[in-house]
Amino acid sequence: MRFDFHRVAFLAGAVWFIVPPAQAATLWTDWSAATTTGAAALNTVSGSLSLGGAPVTVTYRGATDAVQLSGADWWTVAGTPDPYAATGAPDQHDIIRLIGGDTSRYQVSFSTTVVDPVIALLSVGDRIHQTDYVFDQRPTLLSSGSGWWGGCSGCLFVTDHTVSDLEGHGVVQFKGAFTQLSWSVPQAENWHGFTVGAASVAAVSEPSVTALLACGLLVGAFLAKRRSK
Repeated sequence: MRFDFHRVAFLAGAVWFIVPPAQAATLWTDWSAATTTGAAALNTVSGSLSLGGAPVTVTYRGATDAVQLSGADWWTVAGTPDPYAATGAPDQHDIIRLIGGDTSRYQVSFSTTVVDPVIALLSVGDRIHQTDYVFDQRPTLLSSGSGWWGGCSGCLFVTDHTVSDLEGHGVVQFKGAFTQLSWSVPQAENWHGFTVGAASVAAVSEPSVTALLACGLLVGAFLAKRRSK
C-alpha cells in the first residue's frame, strides 16, 4: 500500500470541517477588591476569571470615578436592540466607572495569556457629546444597542483603534492572545463604565478531538505503509 500524504491531509481536514468548534460561553470578571471604591487619580482593582477551571487574575490600574464590587445591576438591558447580544450581559454586578478627559492611561492585565478578550461598555458619552476609548490594541465591535440609559444600534462604533460612543452600550472584542489591554479617554463625561470578559476555554473541546482523529489517520497510514513493506 502506497502512503498518500495528500489523501491523509484531506481526510484530516474533512474531519475538522465535519466537527466544527463549539460556541464558547462568555465569562465575566468578578471584581473583588480595590485600593479605593471611590474616585482616584490612580487606583488598583483586582478580580478573577475562571476560564476552564483555571483562575486568571485580572488587574485594572488607572483613574476611577468609582468602583462597584456589588450592588445595582446597571447591565440590565432596558430596550432593543440588546447591546450585549453577542456575549450576554455581564452576570456580575461589578463595574469600573471612569470620567476621562485628560492624559490618563487605563490598563487591564491578565496573569496568563487570554485569547480574544472582550470589554463590555456602559453609557459611554451622551446623545450630544461623543466619548472615545482610544486603545493601543485593535478592537472589533460585536454588538451595540439600548442599555440602562438609552442608546441605539449605531451609538457605539469602531474606527481603527478607537471605540466611539454617543450614549453607547455594547461589547468589543480583541482578536488574538493578550496579557494586557490599554487605552485612553480624551473626552470627559460623567460617568461611563466597563468590565472585562473572555470565552470559557472549557466549552471548546472539539479541536482537541479533531486533533486526535487527525493523528489517528496519520498513524494508521504510517502503519499501513510499514505493513506493505
